[in-house]
Amino acid sequence: MSSRKLEEIVVMGKVLVPYGVNGWVKVYSFTEKIESFLKYKKLFFSKDQKNWHEIKVKEKKLHGKTIIASFLGISDRTEAERYKDYFIGVPKSLLPKLKAGQYYWSDLIGCEVLNLKNISFGLVDTFIKTGANDVMVVKGNKERLIPYIKKTVLKADTKNGKIIVDWDEEF
Repeated sequence: MSSRKLEEIVVMGKVLVPYGVNGWVKVYSFTEKIESFLKYKKLFFSKDQKNWHEIKVKEKKLHGKTIIASFLGISDRTEAERYKDYFIGVPKSLLPKLKAGQYYWSDLIGCEVLNLKNISFGLVDTFIKTGANDVMVVKGNKERLIPYIKKTVLKADTKNGKIIVDWDEEF
């Protein structure tokens, strides 16, 4: 397995749980359109988003609102269980270029979320697609679900790793 630095890899999804007994895993895709996750052939795994290791894909396909995937070297449920909560990334060079002021969800994962009173809620762990709007899952002293809408998210400063929200600390 080869390793890459964080700057070169963009998080595209997260391993949820094993799927079946033959080493398949369920993957939650962070892509805007779930089908676009399927087009990437070169994938990397990371537990900490710092150390990335290339993983060879045997097969991947849509399964409801998730993706199921089979990887070389993961041949049974026990091995698949070890990868639960691992991040899956692709080289940033393979992604479409964004316009100024745009960013990928992966750019927001790990950012600190602060409200207007400068109270830290913790770090962005993941996102949930609800249909109506996206929701940030923020983990700190407690888990918070914060709608990712213009009224709530006032500023996303990916360079400094901070997101400012109009959100009450009691929620």
